[in-house]
Amino acid sequence: LSAALFPCPEAFSDEAPAIEAIQYRIKGYTYQQQGDLDKAIENYKKALELSPDFADCYNNMAYAIAEEGFSLDEAGELVKKAIELNPDGKFWYMDTLGMINLKQGHFDEAASNFEYSINNSDSCEAKDLDSIYRHLIEAYIMAGVNRN
Repeated sequence: LSAALFPCPEAFSDEAPAIEAIQYRIKGYTYQQQGDLDKAIENYKKALELSPDFADCYNNMAYAIAEEGFSLDEAGELVKKAIELNPDGKFWYMDTLGMINLKQGHFDEAASNFEYSINNSDSCEAKDLDSIYRHLIEAYIMAGVNRN
């Protein structure tokens, strides 16, 4: 998520709401890192009210919702919206979708999404790629345990 903090500039049509939306997203991300998921989601929603085409914000909100463990179907829909708005960010978004799949018990689907992220992560920072590999290992373990 750290590399995904800065949105695609084409997601904004007016500068003032764009700046405010970015501020809300950063606040949301900060709250998310602190474990205050309710405040994170609240700030992501404010960002999306100002800029409804803010793909990375949909993804971050989906991740926060998935971390809560509630409304996993809603979280999945938010990721799909992010992919629709910004197909170039799909490799990041598939990691989020994989996390949602893990929580839903869809371990093979989760592994497939993490593999997609890894295989399409040309500009990914090593620490972020490491995180995706950890998610993939978790999916493999859970898929294996589920089969036994």
